[in-house]
Amino acid sequence: MDWNSCCRYKQMDGILLKEESIIEKTAADSLVSFSPGQVSQMNVRVESRHYTIGAWAAVYGGIKDKSAELGIHLGRRVNMFSLCDIELYGEGIIELQDWNPEGRIGVRVSPWGDVWIGGEWSSADNMWWGRLSIDQRLHKPYSWLRLREDGELNAAIGWKATEYISFEVYYDSREDNVWGLRLLGNM
Repeated sequence: MDWNSCCRYKQMDGILLKEESIIEKTAADSLVSFSPGQVSQMNVRVESRHYTIGAWAAVYGGIKDKSAELGIHLGRRVNMFSLCDIELYGEGIIELQDWNPEGRIGVRVSPWGDVWIGGEWSSADNMWWGRLSIDQRLHKPYSWLRLREDGELNAAIGWKATEYISFEVYYDSREDNVWGLRLLGNM
């Protein structure tokens, strides 16, 4: 088997780009842009209909016990019913003030559009949380709400200002100062 039989190539702006078969296997769409110049810039965006990968950094203001956190989200979407999407996911979060790690596993269902309803188990408190969210869209408001099995509430209303930056008014009933602000950098 030669190299050309296992990979395809695409001609774009005079540059020969290789399309990896991973794009096909994950049912992903790829968008590549290239700007030639002394310092060239190439942007590659891959969106999969089956897998979700995300990372974020958050900075808190107004909440005494929280300062910053890093997190990662890995998910697998399935379409078992034609009317809704289902995602099984895992998240890892680490608070940078005291370096406490938290793991979450969950399932969520999207009955329509950007609205997701589900539940997740958290290793930080060893309890189940119900979750309702409206996904982020550029220059649009979004929200999420988590309700723990013992009645504690964690929620936010946010605005996605750019592709990578979001601002939230944040509420956490477990904290002394329940209201605060949160700046999110999505990667």
